[in-house]
Amino acid sequence: MARREKKPVHKVVMTEGKRNIIQQLLQEYDIETAEDILKAVAGQGYACVESGKKVKEADFEWSPGMDELGNIEISDLDPTKKYEIYTKNYTSDPIKADQIVDLSNT
Repeated sequence: MARREKKPVHKVVMTEGKRNIIQQLLQEYDIETAEDILKAVAGQGYACVESGKKVKEADFEWSPGMDELGNIEISDLDPTKKYEIYTKNYTSDPIKADQIVDLSNT
């Protein structure tokens, strides 16, 4: 009995263009900590939701850990759980945020 051929895992290639976009965003939003990342994301009309939870439109109006402007308190996020970031109008695919990293110590 022959073994099935393994398919290669899709890997995203970090091109110079992608690297430049990331650097530009880091500078534009003055991102130094995970809290800065969440504030920048919240300011762009995104919401951070625990991975695997069903999301309703009403969840974007207010949810625990968010103030009236949509800013998320980093201390309210459980580091053992995965989070996803969604647009308010679901125009793009969720961005998985498997790790929330504090960049202030680097």
